[in-house]
Amino acid sequence: MITSPTKLFFWTPLALALSISAAAAQEAGPMTPAAPAVGAPAVAAPAAGTPGAAVATDTGNVAVAQGQAAVPLVPIPDVADSGLADVRNKAAADVAPISLDDAVGLALQNNPSPKAARAALASALARIGTAKAAGGPQLGLSGSATAQRGSGNVLVSTGTGDVGGFSSSEALSLNASLPIYNGGRVKASRRVAEAQARAQLAAAQQTEQDLAAQTILSYLSILQNQQLLDVADGNLSVSRERRRVAGVRFDAGAAARLEVLSADSDLAAAQQRRIAASNNVAQSKAILNILLVRNPETPLNAAPIAALTIPAGAIAPAPNQVMTLPAVARFPLTDQATAIAAGGAIPTSASLRTVADANLPSLQSARETVNAADQNVALQKSQRKPNLTGNLAAALSNPSAAVGRFLISVGVGVAQTIFDSGRIKSQIKDAQGTAQQVRFNLDSQQLQVANVIESALLQLDSSRKRQSSADVGVLSAQEALRAAQLGYAAGASTSLDVTVAQNALLAAQTDAVNARFEVAQAQVQLAAATSQTATGRTTTSATGTSNSSVNGSGSTFSSSSTGSSTGVSTVSTSSSSSQTGTSTTTTGTGTTGTTSF
Repeated sequence: MITSPTKLFFWTPLALALSISAAAAQEAGPMTPAAPAVGAPAVAAPAAGTPGAAVATDTGNVAVAQGQAAVPLVPIPDVADSGLADVRNKAAADVAPISLDDAVGLALQNNPSPKAARAALASALARIGTAKAAGGPQLGLSGSATAQRGSGNVLVSTGTGDVGGFSSSEALSLNASLPIYNGGRVKASRRVAEAQARAQLAAAQQTEQDLAAQTILSYLSILQNQQLLDVADGNLSVSRERRRVAGVRFDAGAAARLEVLSADSDLAAAQQRRIAASNNVAQSKAILNILLVRNPETPLNAAPIAALTIPAGAIAPAPNQVMTLPAVARFPLTDQATAIAAGGAIPTSASLRTVADANLPSLQSARETVNAADQNVALQKSQRKPNLTGNLAAALSNPSAAVGRFLISVGVGVAQTIFDSGRIKSQIKDAQGTAQQVRFNLDSQQLQVANVIESALLQLDSSRKRQSSADVGVLSAQEALRAAQLGYAAGASTSLDVTVAQNALLAAQTDAVNARFEVAQAQVQLAAATSQTATGRTTTSATGTSNSSVNGSGSTFSSSSTGSSTGVSTVSTSSSSSQTGTSTTTTGTGTTGTTSF
């Protein structure tokens, strides 16, 4: 369990002061109670005949039955626990903790997104071979056999081997063809397939980086919510003790009933905060379980991160301690983000953009998409050029007969489109428009990545300054609460002063926890140049949305790019001509590795 500043600096002063106050009230003996507040509800008495029953009177706070001990007129409310969330969290304490590195490794290994990306990459690589094969020699073998029988006076037999009205015929042929010239169709188709495979590889790498970033942020969310739950637990303990002391003071006649009711209200509010905090812990664990491909209710114990854990006797981690990002994530700006989080000099946004532009897989995927679109323009233009194919055919008739016939032929085929009603011209214009569109998409994506980097840089810097300020605020709030407690014990302050100071410390501790984890979250977002959150949503889109297609009998190219900093892109190319025959669809879901063509 992460050590909480609440338990060290929040519980002890108030418990001590309230204990002093309670002791003073008990030593003072019975006191005349203050007049009840106007409109205050009457206090119900226990039913007659109940052991220990007491009856309220007009002259005292407690009526004592003969031979029975006094009971408080205002019972401490029975506050229920948070239910299912606590059950989930308690079950997690019995399982072995999982580290951040292990969580990222399990997500990359088990999550279906990287598996789908690797399958898509294998498909894209196979289509390169399909494109190359369209320019190689083709060899085919075919055979046929027929049999006929005549009836009556009609003789249908025409070949050798007929017996009476029966005839048979067999044929065996071998065909070979070799493209001699195709106007660059095969070359352009192969280049399109290669560019698409490189785009798919980069998109796959981007998806793995996004999955790693999402896993890290979800892991941080668990630790953050656990620390906030510790704060809420400490606040609830203090509220219960304060309510107990208020009841003792009221029973002793040293406090008005309004003070007890105020303590009841604070106790209920503290319990509400505690319920919400416990639920947040369980919810964040469910999110990480889903990323790890486990049932959401699976017990999960996230090991604390030293840089984000508060040592015993301190209110914050040691200064300039930062989280170490898992190396398997391969974020492009890991070194820069870690140095900034540790208090190093802040580099310029331009230098960070330069590094991201050269190393961010989503941008590499977008560039290869542009390359594929440019090659598709060349593919469409090649349809205007003639096709030249060499053919060789060998045929053997009736090989089973005593005397068969063998035929061999060699020829060259030429095909040239003379008039197509403007089809090829329209396809070229469409391909050019698509190439321009994906180029604009690349420009848009670069702008969005620049915005993500600037936003994460500002967030990281401001979160570090907020963290220092929040730690100072915790110290000030602790001292203010201590003064309010001492004043309350001495009768110089009211319970309202203690409540205000207690709430101020709760807010200061919550701000300190949130600021500390906001530094870590901004570190991850800057390192990955992504705006992903722990829930997998994105706050800033890194690409535009575009769709275009070209349809014709000769070739089809369509391009679609939709998404965010994940770099998800879809590109497809197909050709129905005999010289080219590729059909490619790439989808940005992740893997890591390098491939060159």
